[in-house]
Amino acid sequence: MTDRSQQGPSPDGSPPEGSITLRRVLVFIAAFLWLIIPIAVFNIFHKPLPPEAWERIRDMLIDLSAAGWILWIAVGIGRLCLRAGGMRSLERIAVSGALGLGTLALLFLGTAWAGMLTRPAVLVLCAGLTLLVSWPMLRGIADFAKHPLRPPVERGAFALGLGCFVAGSLALSLGAALAPPAAWDALVYHLRIPQQILAGGSLSYAGDSLFREMPQSGEMLYAAAMGLTGRGETAAVLGWGAACLALLGLTGTARRLGLRHALLPAALLLSGDTLARSMGWGYVDWVSALFGFAALVALSYKEEHAMWIALAGVFAGFAAGTKYTAGIILGVLILSILSLPKWKVSLRDAAILTAGFSLAFLPWIIRGLAFYGNPLPPLLDTGSPAELKLAFFNRQPLEGAWWMAAVMPLLQSTIGSHGAPPFAGTIGPLLLAFLPGALVRRAGEPPAARFLLKLCGLSALLFWAVCGVGGFFSELLVQPRLYLPLFPGIALLAAYGFEGLWSLRVSKVRLGAAAAFLCALVLAVQLAGFARSWIASGVPDYLSGNLSRSEYLEKNLGWYLWAADFARTLPDGSQVLMLWEPRGFYCGQACSEDATIDRWYLAVRSGLTAEEILAQWREEGWTHILLFEPGAKFEHDTRSEYTEADWEELDRLRALLPVMERFGDGYTLYSLE
Repeated sequence: MTDRSQQGPSPDGSPPEGSITLRRVLVFIAAFLWLIIPIAVFNIFHKPLPPEAWERIRDMLIDLSAAGWILWIAVGIGRLCLRAGGMRSLERIAVSGALGLGTLALLFLGTAWAGMLTRPAVLVLCAGLTLLVSWPMLRGIADFAKHPLRPPVERGAFALGLGCFVAGSLALSLGAALAPPAAWDALVYHLRIPQQILAGGSLSYAGDSLFREMPQSGEMLYAAAMGLTGRGETAAVLGWGAACLALLGLTGTARRLGLRHALLPAALLLSGDTLARSMGWGYVDWVSALFGFAALVALSYKEEHAMWIALAGVFAGFAAGTKYTAGIILGVLILSILSLPKWKVSLRDAAILTAGFSLAFLPWIIRGLAFYGNPLPPLLDTGSPAELKLAFFNRQPLEGAWWMAAVMPLLQSTIGSHGAPPFAGTIGPLLLAFLPGALVRRAGEPPAARFLLKLCGLSALLFWAVCGVGGFFSELLVQPRLYLPLFPGIALLAAYGFEGLWSLRVSKVRLGAAAAFLCALVLAVQLAGFARSWIASGVPDYLSGNLSRSEYLEKNLGWYLWAADFARTLPDGSQVLMLWEPRGFYCGQACSEDATIDRWYLAVRSGLTAEEILAQWREEGWTHILLFEPGAKFEHDTRSEYTEADWEELDRLRALLPVMERFGDGYTLYSLE
């Protein structure tokens, strides 16, 4: 049989069948437009949906297009840098995206440092980078279209269930990302910092938050996304896209390991309720997870080229530039290198790794020195006010840390709940439940696979160690999402352990079958709970146009939205000082949020009386005080650092001020004028 794809032009000079020519592309586009235009015109005149629904569709397309634009540029930058790499397709897409996003974050950092990170500047930068990367990207897509990969199709009810669970989780979290941001930390700093940077175009913006001193790679990316559209939703969709890249790459790595169910690692990650929902919250944790995944995968290719060792260090530096605690992935990489038998080679590789890390993290060190006088702000801030502020932020050591350290993963997997101390998150039971199966011996594994599994095992061990030790210093350091770069490795190891359980049986009953049933049950319950909370929060009503933006936010934020809206309507020149309210996103530039909820604590620790504190605030230019009543009560009931004298001084201060407005039982607005 003749292969027509290898034939040359036909005798009449026309191109062979199946070849791509300009004429065929234009005909295809014209035919596609002919399909679209009548449908579009019909909907314009008949209006099958209310105007509000069309507004939502328009906004969703804007957010998806802008976030997709940044991801397109990021993957394109990564592909340009990894041309010589031999990485497989899904892993290559994810690693390219990670390299591009990390590079873009540093580019936007430099632009903000120069005082030029405005919305027009973001548009110009993105347009220029698009011209640079698009032609190689389009050629790559054309090559893929000519020679598409056809991975083996997983069959069976369990594989179908995994696919449905992952698809359902992605859809629900995308819906949350497309709705107005309402998650706590997003409104405190993940979206608030980009908002403030764009307002001034630079890194020099007002505020006393510790978060503004920390590395902000994720926030730089979000600033670019918000710069394109002016919407926080775009940033949340970009974060969702970064999570998708991590899950896509994880699936590719599972195939390389030869796992029977390639989607299982992604499903195990999303089986943690907090991990699944946070994809759409506008947080930066999944950005750091993408960098952590890329670091593990890059180092697993170290035998192919030393470039991969350096890149692994670069990705670890990107992770630390997103969140200090995410830099823990560097420990996994160094330990895996130093565990190799040839110590001279190990030391050389460790040096390359460290050099890559330093290169990627150096801009944040320089920024710390330039703006705050030390390389690792606020960790190394000195002086009485700074040290007091950091100590209050870090809170007390974990009560019972000595015994909790021994069983930390068990506690985090079973009793951890989102918003509840001390773990403030739910990672689900499956990651821990399947890990013992990884100890089952299997023959025929190549050295590269064994090294990758070592990386995964070290991720699990280091997660246990750092949370166990961290509890002795601060109750905050046992929160799993602080170390999300370790979780792709843990998920791979758990999926590997799941397959190991199939070799354990009694008579004809295999333990793997029971594990599959329990896994399906847990995933079904998790997805049902996610869907229930998704509906209860009003996301589908908002996306369908049944709820307005203000109605949706009021449903999720309560009196905060009323207070923030009122603050924005105050006369020009008004400056609102918030007490016990850390969320400044919807209050705009007229408000100064109490980001680390320590403003009153620091004020009374200065030794001033209520009258003197008010005089100082007036001198600083504040015209109003917005006090969050439930926040003050919560701190009164839970923070032992305060004394009764502190609260008595607050009562005296409130008695000196006229009440301008009350917002239910949530907020009180005082006038300082």
